[in-house]
Formats: sequence, C-alpha cells, structure tokens
Amino acid sequence: MTYPVADLVAMGRFPYRRLLSPLTKDDRDAVARAIDAVGLAGYEKRAMQHLSGGEQQRAWLAVLLAQDAPILLLDEPTTYLDVRHQLRILKLLRDINETWKKTIVIVLQRHEIQAYQYADDVIIMKEGAIVSTGAPHDILTPAMLRDVFDIEAEVVATKDGRPFIVPTDALP
Repeated sequence: MTYPVADLVAMGRFPYRRLLSPLTKDDRDAVARAIDAVGLAGYEKRAMQHLSGGEQQRAWLAVLLAQDAPILLLDEPTTYLDVRHQLRILKLLRDINETWKKTIVIVLQRHEIQAYQYADDVIIMKEGAIVSTGAPHDILTPAMLRDVFDIEAEVVATKDGRPFIVPTDALP
C-alpha cells in the first residue's frame, strides 16, 4: 500500500495526537508548512510510488519537519540519488538547519565528499575509528583526504567560503 504525500507527512504528527483522533488545525498547518518547506507543494495527493527518488527523500524529510523534533537524525539521505538530487537534498538540509533552527546529524558514505560544503562540523572515520573532527575548513586537507579517502585532491573555498573538494587523481 502506498500513501499520498500529505498522508505520509501527517504521520509525523502522531506523537501529538490521541489514538484514532483526526488531524487538528495545528496538525494540518504543520503538515502544510513541512510540505512547502521541502518543495512539494502541489504534490499532496500524489502517491509516493509515483515520485522520483529525490521527491521521495524530500517527502520523508517533510515527515520529520511535521514532527517538529529539535534534532534530525538521517542515515544516508542521498544514497541512490543522482548528483543533482544529492546536491538538492544537501542544500535543502542546510536551509532547514538555518531556517527551522534544527540540529541535523547525517551519516554519509565516504564517497559523498560533496557534502562537506554544507556541514558546520564533521566526524571523519576510517575503518571504524575517528580520524578527525571539527569544522570542514579546519580539518579537510590534501593529506587527510589522501590518507582517509585514497584520493589526491585540493580543497578550495566556494564563493561563500565553504570548503569544496576537487579530486585531482585516485591513488592506486
């Protein structure tokens, strides 16, 4: 069974409702705000199975926003998405962090190095051990990237000062 987007997002309101009670105006407003925040206004009645992978990820983010938890824990939210949708999700998460004042903790695969430009703090791990922690612009160095990711790369600043990793060669 698949749900329309609005019904799925409304599930985020379960902690605020009594069993089998209908949505209140506050619940409906929270659902509408969350759907709008992730850019899915107009998709409320569309079945989840008819959404692209990126749209589905945004719908799941809307569930979390409707729930209004202070901390969002996300496990690989960009997996299986093409680069365009990966970047869109990462930018959306950055916007949610800034606009909704949410703390967002994301676990990513080691190959998703483009995510560092959206992070305030990172924990770099290799083989289950923490290698480095801190602000990306403080810890991302060519030497660390070589050691942890087996790549030769430069770290350059984006126009807004965020670090961006430019791979120059893969190591054997």
